Amino acid sequence: MKLLIEILKIRVSFPCWFVLLQSSLCILVSILLLLEIL
Repeated sequence: MKLLIEILKIRVSFPCWFVLLQSSLCILVSILLLLEIL
């Protein structure tokens, strides 16, 4: 829930393309973390 609020804040304070960039970076980081665990 807290994360959702943070995402909404980011979405309000930055343009759309920045949100897209950030979400893709988030996905990349999570994939890398998963690979590290495996």
